[in-house]
Amino acid sequence: MVDKSKKTLFVWEKLSIGGAEVALINLVELIRKRGLSVDLYLLYDVNEFNRFPFDKIYFARRFYKPNKVRRLFTLLIALYKLAKIINLYDTVVINDVPLLNILGVMIRCFFKGKIIYWSHLGKKYFQQVAKKSVVWTNYFVLKNIADFVVCVSDYAKRETVCFLKSYGNDNKVKVIYNIVKTKPCNIVDDSCVDNIWSIICVSRLYKEKGVHELIKAFNEVILAGVENVELTICGTGEEYLNLKLLVNQLNLTDKVFFLGQVLDPLQYIVRSDILVSSSYTETFSMVVAEALMCKRFIVTTNTAAAELVGYGKYGLVVEVGSHLQIAEAILRLIRDKKLRSNFIKNNEEALERFSYDKILANWIEIL
Repeated sequence: MVDKSKKTLFVWEKLSIGGAEVALINLVELIRKRGLSVDLYLLYDVNEFNRFPFDKIYFARRFYKPNKVRRLFTLLIALYKLAKIINLYDTVVINDVPLLNILGVMIRCFFKGKIIYWSHLGKKYFQQVAKKSVVWTNYFVLKNIADFVVCVSDYAKRETVCFLKSYGNDNKVKVIYNIVKTKPCNIVDDSCVDNIWSIICVSRLYKEKGVHELIKAFNEVILAGVENVELTICGTGEEYLNLKLLVNQLNLTDKVFFLGQVLDPLQYIVRSDILVSSSYTETFSMVVAEALMCKRFIVTTNTAAAELVGYGKYGLVVEVGSHLQIAEAILRLIRDKKLRSNFIKNNEEALERFSYDKILANWIEIL
């Protein structure tokens, strides 16, 4: 039975286009259809989505300024504004990112309701790249502040439990998949269009996404004698210029296309043949889930995305950081029709894990 009197506040840094943000929007749309009240608190008034399903929105500051002093000032403003409204809510759901971890500690000082941390952060990679003080704060928050920690895959839960060390299989750490609102496609053709194999990457262009590995792999595919291929890259980020330079150095400018940030990557995924996720770290991978919905062939590194493709049952899995393995997997998909047929046959089974009703019931149970 859904208690419609309960009110939930989601706390996020900003709504930029990304997998975690898409998951948030998808979840809230379905929660509100069940009659629950859901509001949003943003540190910065940034919204790159054309749909906005929240009842109310609050924000600490109008503009995003990635400066240490300004970020500290923003935290203080956020805390002051939250203090005035937070006890109107029964549950607060906080995105598990470093800046909001600090805010979570402050919130617990005056909020007696339930605090849930929604973890989209790969703990293993996080410990490798973050400062020790940031890692310790995250550890303290998840262990002492959060009533529940929601992980978006079993892979992410294993990393989180390992991070928390003494937790074992504590009921505090839950696994709830992200909601994928893409409707399953009816496309079952296992051959390329116009005799061109279209490979796609949808990703933020940062080092940890490993897009440079994909570009090098794509070059290996061509060197292996497969000329009827093209690579489309959707996304922006700090590595954009370096990736463009790599494409120029490999003489691939007529085969690799950068589209920048696109509002609807699905229109490109559905027109492609193979989606590649070359990331060094993922806790879910929304684009891999969407590619499954679109019945596309998938190559992914051995992150949480490998869990989504059944560790090889619904797509090919390669080791992180190996452009040669990525190239080999792409070549297998192009050359092996039987392999492609098997992935198509197994697709319906892959989609069973993304049931709206099951995912929503798990969320409502803890809200």
